[in-house]
Amino acid sequence: MTIPVLVLGALLAQTPPPAKPRPTPILDTLEWRQNREKELLADRGWLAVSGLHWLKEGETTLGSGEGNEVRLGDGPLRWGVAARASRKVELRPVEEASREITPGDEPFWIGRTSVQLIQRADRIGLRLWDPRNARRLAFHGLRWYEVKPEYKVRGRLIPSPSPSTVKIASVIGQVIDYPSPGIVEFELYGRKLRLTPVYETDARDELFYIFKDATAAKTTYGAGRFVYSELPDRDGMVVLDFNRAYSPPCAYTDFATCPLPPAVNRLDLAIEAGELDPHPLR
Repeated sequence: MTIPVLVLGALLAQTPPPAKPRPTPILDTLEWRQNREKELLADRGWLAVSGLHWLKEGETTLGSGEGNEVRLGDGPLRWGVAARASRKVELRPVEEASREITPGDEPFWIGRTSVQLIQRADRIGLRLWDPRNARRLAFHGLRWYEVKPEYKVRGRLIPSPSPSTVKIASVIGQVIDYPSPGIVEFELYGRKLRLTPVYETDARDELFYIFKDATAAKTTYGAGRFVYSELPDRDGMVVLDFNRAYSPPCAYTDFATCPLPPAVNRLDLAIEAGELDPHPLR
């Protein structure tokens, strides 16, 4: 006996679609890790960064031809110059009108290269992104420790009695004062540990931890790692998830200005969670 086509179609229409996986802390972290990889691979992700040129006073030439101080992957042989006068920078293209640019401006394009002005204290430079950058083309994915629930811990913020800052050095030799709300104390494997978070941006809408542990230069990036947490709740509690600890931009490009872990954030305990050292991928 055969089932009429119309009846069969009606039966199939009533069949519910397969259920989607229910969100769990592990699935959420795996999705976060996938998004992290997508951000690295984006056209303006860290893997696409192809240069960082600190501008001197006066003119700096840009173009794809030999002899330019900022050499581009394609575009005009001589695009023009970036002229710096103290903290002001003016672009003077050969075929366009001159214009002033600031670090807050959107990037501009020369051929396939995206260019943006950045400022680090008294240093002003041009950062370049090229979607055909060698490290981006050679990238084959991130490596991680297995997600382990025990590395998602609750901590308590011990507020500073008065507004405080933490001096943090960077890979370009600068030392910058970051505002900090205090110290976060937590327990891991029966040990009480402390990390000092800072506010990374003026918005102060999350806590930023720059830390180094005993896995550094062994299984994780040698200069340390980053992790974030939400602001403390009304009881002063925060959640630190080291399964989402990740390598700083300097692990993927020589043209970043990464902050380094301050002495107070260097732990003698091995935190075997989060992102593994990406160097073997190069």
